[in-house]
Amino acid sequence: MSVSQLQELTGASAITIRRDLGELAEQGLLQRVHGGADRAVRGARIPFGTRLASDRPTKQALGAVVADLIGDGESIVIDNGTTCLAAAEALAPRPITALPLSLHTALALTGGQAEVILPEGPVERDTLALNSAGVLAAIGQFRADTFIVGACGASLDHGLTSETYADAAVKRAGFASASRTIMVSSGAKLGRSSAFSFAQAEDLSVLVTTSDAPADVVAGLRAAGVEVILVATEV
Repeated sequence: MSVSQLQELTGASAITIRRDLGELAEQGLLQRVHGGADRAVRGARIPFGTRLASDRPTKQALGAVVADLIGDGESIVIDNGTTCLAAAEALAPRPITALPLSLHTALALTGGQAEVILPEGPVERDTLALNSAGVLAAIGQFRADTFIVGACGASLDHGLTSETYADAAVKRAGFASASRTIMVSSGAKLGRSSAFSFAQAEDLSVLVTTSDAPADVVAGLRAAGVEVILVATEV
């Protein structure tokens, strides 16, 4: 859309619109083009801080449900991402052994009873995710009871997908290491897909998602043998 079109829609000045478009572009929510703005390119990554601040109460509610599914003494691999971070925060007081896939989740798990095993290797900027060859080796040596995983998209046709090749490779290793997998995600990600596949939807053991998840996707997953737990969210 052009700046003039946005002026007609909002009544704001051109200066205000250009400033706001610049801020949204910095967050990866759109791309600036001459005279206006266009939707963000597929795969454009929204900064971690922006995602962290979005829908925090919903993510905390999902994380609490995931934590209730984990037994004391379990060994877990816990994925990077803001919803998995909420699960890590809920799990911090519990006596578990955890291999976290980001420094954010590692820090959230410290200070309680959790024993945290930190894989070696470089840290991704912004997200602080760990997805190097050293991480793959650490997961391969770790026998997990549960892998708590996030995804950029999950659909019956395209499976579970991620934005980057490296992240997808780490998630595949997590599936191979664990006896069961719990995916935690908002319902908005169901029915969508991203660039790199790491598992089929039916490979999941449990999906914890919001009650606004698409009914057809939920029904398809349940028919495939996946336990789906719907968490009510405030309107």
